[in-house]
Amino acid sequence: MQYRISVAPHYLRAHLLGNETAEEMLEFFGAVARESAAHERPAVLLDIRSSRAIFHVGARRLFEYFTELSNRTSCRIALVGDTSELQLSHDYLALLARQLQLNVESFRDEAAAVKWLTGNGHAAERRSHAERRQRPEAHFPEQRAQQERRGDRPAVKSSLV
Repeated sequence: MQYRISVAPHYLRAHLLGNETAEEMLEFFGAVARESAAHERPAVLLDIRSSRAIFHVGARRLFEYFTELSNRTSCRIALVGDTSELQLSHDYLALLARQLQLNVESFRDEAAAVKWLTGNGHAAERRSHAERRQRPEAHFPEQRAQQERRGDRPAVKSSLV
């Protein structure tokens, strides 16, 4: 495992290469937290490459680092990965972090992440929640109609003039 942490004008950039274990990932996040404390940047870019996807890393400790970063500066944390497996892992971690009221997002490319971190990105450039998962009712119109008939869901009425 190799990592490099550098300071950009508006964010901290942490690059990780070749992570294989949960312990290495936690070591990396600990280093990022220490550097963040030293430089007090309002945002952190975590660029993770050629690494094993993390779905259940000592999650409690991982989210303690996310919380530490967020509490210190109300920081935004962007996750970027180079494989579809890492991307799925990052999407999952970001979802769990948002449930803890942390400002964490997952991105497919570094340019979009930097725009979001620096406040230059627009909502359309960031992957929306709707893009991550579509509403199940949109896929099952017959189930929606049945719910409306039972009164479980209010019927949508339209009027033509």
